[in-house]
Amino acid sequence: GYSNWEAAWSTTKKSYCCKTMGRGCAPPHPLPPHPLPPTLPPAPAPFDCNAGFANWQAGWSEPKKAWCCKATRRGCPPPDPWNCAVGFENWYHIWTAAKKAWCCSHHGKGCYTPPPAPVQYDCNAGYANWQAGWSEAKKSWCCQTMGRGCTGNPCPTSNSWR
Repeated sequence: GYSNWEAAWSTTKKSYCCKTMGRGCAPPHPLPPHPLPPTLPPAPAPFDCNAGFANWQAGWSEPKKAWCCKATRRGCPPPDPWNCAVGFENWYHIWTAAKKAWCCSHHGKGCYTPPPAPVQYDCNAGYANWQAGWSEAKKSWCCQTMGRGCTGNPCPTSNSWR
């Protein structure tokens, strides 16, 4: 019977029944596995983070610094020595001179701007009679700082009056 065809049937019977009835056919041989495509070597890194590392701060481009820092943790900028946001509301009184200098030069915070020089002369007072009533010092100061009381050319050198 068919239940024992593999052992009981002859090769001729197996062949005939397989061709005519689709029964008694030998199981198909498994196909050999498809060979895997060859693995490609990894793409080369865009930068060699060992090359020039001794002088990375001055010698590396900004893109190389950024890539090497992210990929290898080399060439990363040092952390800020001070947090310039801490104490900024009262920086003038609580920051050290070193923190003031560093935050000013690196983040533009804590920069000391001296108050403007006090006005030495009131250039509006007596302006109607400035040529005869003002001193030479007042004429010079008002001309240079306010553009008033100037005699002849050249024009005042200060732009603060504009």
